[in-house]
Amino acid sequence: MLGYIICFTLTIFLTFLAQKSNSKKQFVFFSILIILIPSIFAGIRSINVGSDVVGYLKGDLNKALWYNDFGKLIKYANEEVGFLGLIYLTTRFTENIHVLMFIIELIIMFYFYRFICAKKDKLSMTLLMTIYMFMCYS
Repeated sequence: MLGYIICFTLTIFLTFLAQKSNSKKQFVFFSILIILIPSIFAGIRSINVGSDVVGYLKGDLNKALWYNDFGKLIKYANEEVGFLGLIYLTTRFTENIHVLMFIIELIIMFYFYRFICAKKDKLSMTLLMTIYMFMCYS
């Protein structure tokens, strides 16, 4: 629980700092940290937390490791092709499920952060990040 609190607090605080920064260099620095902190946290968390990892991710990872042909994987696995492609590509480099969880969260955070940056003139980036963090992780 403490890990979640630290992750939330740091990410939300850094989002606030990024929103208030006057320098492009500072904004980019804070932005990288905002994307990396939840991604690293997702990568180091236990695979027993939540039902998503044990429910499908671990099974899909094992299938991707089993099949050397992506065509066979999409034929026999019951997931979206893009998601399976990401898993398959990851398994060509590592068998570690934590690396896969990191990569998935990195992609999610990258695109969510791009979204809130695009809305920063109309909506508070800090508020959007706070809502996202509590909706996705509580």
